[in-house]
Amino acid sequence: PSYIQKLYPIETYRRYPYGDYRSNHSFIMFHPSTAHAGSELAAKEMVLGIRHGQSAKAYPFQRLPARAIINDELAGLPVLVLYDEENSTAIPYSRRVGERVLCFVAAENDSTALPISLRDEQTETLWNMLGLAISGPLAGEQLQQLPAYNAMYFAWSAYWPETSLWQGEGLANNH
Repeated sequence: PSYIQKLYPIETYRRYPYGDYRSNHSFIMFHPSTAHAGSELAAKEMVLGIRHGQSAKAYPFQRLPARAIINDELAGLPVLVLYDEENSTAIPYSRRVGERVLCFVAAENDSTALPISLRDEQTETLWNMLGLAISGPLAGEQLQQLPAYNAMYFAWSAYWPETSLWQGEGLANNH
């Protein structure tokens, strides 16, 4: 092994270095003024944060079903949020494909071995969790993934204090 590998073995990067920081709410590494007093979320609750134009929205992981398909809108942008708790994966997409705005529902799991399969109600096309249309009239189309961040709520809201919180709207029939 090289000198660097001896100083920093790979095992160093496989463990969380901050002990109980995520669960110990008495210790927070931020200035108290960035905590939003009266917020309905715990400061360290994990969220998927999305921005569009001057608007921001946070999707709290603890409020999402284990497998979620959410048809939403943010400042006129039709948004699809897919969430799989087991794999700690949250992916936002635009629901616009060409001139169409699609609405998605859960589908029977396909043979791609991905945790979530969905179907759009407009064309009955089958899509996988990667946003790829795998069969049906739109086969081969790809949903546009939206820029987003997984963050603790206090960190996201420190930058985007006017963030709205997802309240359960747009939830499709999930697994």
